[in-house]
Amino acid sequence: MHTFYKLLLAIDLILLGMFPGVPIASAQPRPPVVTIMDVDMSGTPALAAYVSIVDADGAFRDNLTLTDFEVTEDGTAVSGLAVTKETVGLAVVIVLDSGVYVNNRGVTGTRWDDARNYSPDRRDKNGLVSELVDYRLTHDNDWSGMVGVAREITPVVALSTDQGEVRNRAYLMNPYLSKTPLHDGISQALKLFEAPDPALAPLLPRLRKSIVVLSDGIDIASRKNEITDIIDKAQKQGVTLYTIGMASPDGGGFES
Repeated sequence: MHTFYKLLLAIDLILLGMFPGVPIASAQPRPPVVTIMDVDMSGTPALAAYVSIVDADGAFRDNLTLTDFEVTEDGTAVSGLAVTKETVGLAVVIVLDSGVYVNNRGVTGTRWDDARNYSPDRRDKNGLVSELVDYRLTHDNDWSGMVGVAREITPVVALSTDQGEVRNRAYLMNPYLSKTPLHDGISQALKLFEAPDPALAPLLPRLRKSIVVLSDGIDIASRKNEITDIIDKAQKQGVTLYTIGMASPDGGGFES
């Protein structure tokens, strides 16, 4: 697996047991961070709980077995527990800000080139959008979408498994040499998780959801959203925000 893929990917453990309550998983020397991603009650009285587990340092634990788990209900151990491991995909929305940073020097040209360039024969000439969707989102169940931010919030590309759609729409964007409504753009990205494709809707609770923002970070044009609103919405939806600053005037540090 690619390092980026492992960084963002949750290794989910399906806990199948005959128990009516939501399970609690434990049994690590240092307390792990346990996140119940979803609970499937369609087989009641048997329930399936999808659980993501990371250690105290934030690393995903993908080597656990049945003996590592203890499920209790009202303090009493539950019997008949089965554990299997499943690798799940990602749901990623890229927010591409075409604002004032575009003429700053970058690695493949300007910073705008570094963000959205696409070269089918030269990976080293590709921008960050292409690198992410073409080389990192390689799982069969990875979903990607995009929100462009210029004078208006456009284009808006709904989440799908067609990674090329995001790459192509990013490549066709034109720079906009003015202030952009960045916060409104991120808010629009969050909305893509609220009304997903019907094929994605039942899977979404089990996927790692994230927004990757490529921007200079400047917003004086948003009409509806403050940064505090964005953070609050993302936390409530379980969406992780990643930001890539594109505004350094000399390109320093971008290679790393």
